[in-house]
Amino acid sequence: MNFKKITLISIISLVLVFDLSSCSDDKSKNAEYKDDKYIGTGKSETMVDVVIRNNTEIFYIGKVKIVDDKPNLQMALGAIEDKDNNSISIKLDENGNVKKINTIENTKKKKWYISLDNIIIDKNLKDILINDNNIGVTISYESIK
Repeated sequence: MNFKKITLISIISLVLVFDLSSCSDDKSKNAEYKDDKYIGTGKSETMVDVVIRNNTEIFYIGKVKIVDDKPNLQMALGAIEDKDNNSISIKLDENGNVKKINTIENTKKKKWYISLDNIIIDKNLKDILINDNNIGVTISYESIK
Protein backbone atom coordinates (compact mmCIF):
# COMPACT_ATOMS: atom_id res chain seq x y z
CA MET A 1 0.00 0.00 0.00
CA ASN A 2 2.83 2.40 0.75
CA PHE A 3 4.31 1.70 -2.68
CA LYS A 4 1.04 2.73 -4.38
CA LYS A 5 0.87 5.97 -2.39
CA ILE A 6 4.48 6.85 -3.18
CA THR A 7 3.95 6.11 -6.87
CA LEU A 8 0.77 8.20 -6.97
CA ILE A 9 2.43 11.13 -5.18
CA SER A 10 5.42 10.93 -7.56
CA ILE A 11 3.18 11.00 -10.64
CA ILE A 12 1.17 13.95 -9.31
CA SER A 13 4.39 15.80 -8.46
CA LEU A 14 5.77 15.28 -11.97
CA VAL A 15 2.55 16.54 -13.56
CA LEU A 16 2.61 19.64 -11.36
CA VAL A 17 6.27 20.34 -12.14
CA PHE A 18 5.70 20.10 -15.90
CA ASP A 19 2.56 22.23 -15.64
CA LEU A 20 4.33 24.95 -13.64
CA SER A 21 7.35 24.97 -15.92
CA SER A 22 5.17 25.47 -19.00
CA CYS A 23 3.38 28.38 -17.29
CA SER A 24 6.63 30.07 -16.32
CA ASP A 25 7.95 29.79 -19.90
CA ASP A 26 4.90 31.62 -21.26
CA LYS A 27 5.27 34.41 -18.71
CA SER A 28 9.01 34.86 -19.24
CA LYS A 29 8.52 35.40 -22.97
CA ASN A 30 6.22 38.35 -22.28
CA ALA A 31 7.87 39.65 -19.13
CA GLU A 32 9.33 43.13 -19.18
CA TYR A 33 13.01 43.52 -18.33
CA LYS A 34 13.08 44.87 -14.77
CA ASP A 35 16.80 45.28 -14.04
CA ASP A 36 18.95 48.29 -14.87
CA LYS A 37 17.93 49.89 -18.14
CA TYR A 38 18.93 52.97 -20.15
CA ILE A 39 16.51 54.27 -22.77
CA GLY A 40 18.07 56.66 -25.26
CA THR A 41 17.37 57.33 -28.91
CA GLY A 42 16.62 54.53 -31.32
CA LYS A 43 15.23 51.05 -30.93
CA SER A 44 18.31 48.81 -30.84
CA GLU A 45 18.60 46.81 -27.62
CA THR A 46 21.98 45.86 -26.21
CA MET A 47 22.71 43.83 -23.07
CA VAL A 48 26.00 44.11 -21.22
CA ASP A 49 27.30 42.44 -18.05
CA VAL A 50 28.89 44.89 -15.62
CA VAL A 51 30.96 44.36 -12.46
CA ILE A 52 32.11 47.22 -10.22
CA ARG A 53 34.55 46.18 -7.51
CA ASN A 54 37.60 46.92 -5.43
CA ASN A 55 39.92 44.40 -3.77
CA THR A 56 37.55 43.66 -0.90
CA GLU A 57 34.04 44.40 -2.09
CA ILE A 58 31.72 44.02 -5.07
CA PHE A 59 29.58 47.14 -5.42
CA TYR A 60 27.57 45.94 -8.40
CA ILE A 61 27.22 42.84 -10.53
CA GLY A 62 24.47 42.51 -13.10
CA LYS A 63 23.14 42.97 -16.61
CA VAL A 64 22.29 46.36 -18.06
CA LYS A 65 19.93 46.81 -20.99
CA ILE A 66 20.56 49.80 -23.24
CA VAL A 67 17.97 50.88 -25.77
CA ASP A 68 19.89 53.16 -28.13
CA ASP A 69 21.32 52.98 -31.64
CA LYS A 70 24.86 53.82 -30.43
CA PRO A 71 25.17 52.30 -26.94
CA ASN A 72 28.20 53.30 -24.89
CA LEU A 73 29.57 52.60 -21.45
CA GLN A 74 28.45 55.95 -20.03
CA MET A 75 24.84 54.95 -20.76
CA ALA A 76 25.31 51.64 -18.93
CA LEU A 77 26.82 53.32 -15.87
CA GLY A 78 24.07 55.93 -15.93
CA ALA A 79 21.47 53.17 -15.79
CA ILE A 80 23.24 51.57 -12.82
CA GLU A 81 23.50 54.87 -10.99
CA ASP A 82 19.87 55.86 -11.69
CA LYS A 83 18.41 52.64 -10.34
CA ASP A 84 17.14 53.51 -6.83
CA ASN A 85 18.04 50.24 -5.12
CA ASN A 86 21.70 50.17 -6.21
CA SER A 87 22.83 53.12 -4.08
CA ILE A 88 25.81 53.69 -6.35
CA SER A 89 27.22 57.13 -7.08
CA ILE A 90 29.54 57.38 -10.10
CA LYS A 91 31.47 60.61 -10.76
CA LEU A 92 33.45 61.32 -13.93
CA ASP A 93 36.36 63.69 -14.46
CA GLU A 94 36.49 66.37 -17.19
CA ASN A 95 37.76 63.74 -19.68
CA GLY A 96 34.84 61.38 -19.10
CA ASN A 97 36.81 58.86 -17.05
CA VAL A 98 35.64 57.40 -13.74
CA LYS A 99 37.14 59.44 -10.90
CA LYS A 100 34.98 58.34 -7.97
CA ILE A 101 32.51 55.59 -7.11
CA ASN A 102 30.62 56.09 -3.88
CA THR A 103 33.31 57.33 -1.47
CA ILE A 104 36.32 55.78 -3.25
CA GLU A 105 38.19 58.34 -5.32
CA ASN A 106 41.26 58.10 -7.57
CA THR A 107 44.50 58.84 -5.73
CA LYS A 108 48.18 59.00 -6.65
CA LYS A 109 48.50 55.29 -5.81
CA LYS A 110 45.17 53.81 -6.91
CA LYS A 111 42.56 54.50 -9.55
CA TRP A 112 39.44 53.11 -11.22
CA TYR A 113 40.24 50.99 -14.28
CA ILE A 114 37.77 50.12 -17.04
CA SER A 115 38.14 46.73 -18.75
CA LEU A 116 36.01 45.79 -21.74
CA ASP A 117 36.35 42.13 -22.70
CA ASN A 118 39.33 41.91 -20.30
CA ILE A 119 41.23 44.73 -22.09
CA ILE A 120 41.94 47.89 -20.10
CA ILE A 121 40.58 50.97 -21.86
CA ASP A 122 41.57 54.48 -20.87
CA LYS A 123 39.28 56.89 -22.67
CA ASN A 124 36.04 58.84 -22.34
CA LEU A 125 33.17 56.52 -21.39
CA LYS A 126 31.07 58.03 -24.21
CA ASP A 127 33.68 56.78 -26.68
CA ILE A 128 33.58 53.18 -25.42
CA LEU A 129 30.93 51.60 -27.62
CA ILE A 130 29.40 48.34 -26.49
CA ASN A 131 27.42 45.59 -28.21
CA ASP A 132 25.88 42.19 -27.49
CA ASN A 133 29.10 40.43 -28.50
CA ASN A 134 31.05 41.94 -25.60
CA ILE A 135 32.01 39.53 -22.84
CA GLY A 136 31.48 42.21 -20.22
CA VAL A 137 32.72 45.31 -18.46
CA THR A 138 34.73 45.34 -15.25
CA ILE A 139 35.37 48.53 -13.33
CA SER A 140 37.98 47.87 -10.67
CA TYR A 141 39.85 50.02 -8.16
CA GLU A 142 43.50 49.00 -8.28
CA SER A 143 47.05 50.20 -7.81
CA ILE A 144 48.25 52.41 -10.66
CA LYS A 145 50.03 50.32 -13.25
